[in-house]
Amino acid sequence: MLEVNKNRCIVLEDSNYGMRAAINAGMKVIVIPEKGTNPKWSKKANLKLNSLEKFTINHLIDL
Repeated sequence: MLEVNKNRCIVLEDSNYGMRAAINAGMKVIVIPEKGTNPKWSKKANLKLNSLEKFTINHLIDL
């Protein structure tokens, strides 16, 4: 156990199951789906990115 408050956690995930587990645990989720896909399940994430190359500190601030 990491003993970190779930409100201070942000999960980077590429799968439906991982995203759902993080949401069920009360954590915020940034989804980066597999390249070339646009899964409907990714709409439940707090943020969806097409690539980590576009990831900036502003994404964290906005969460």
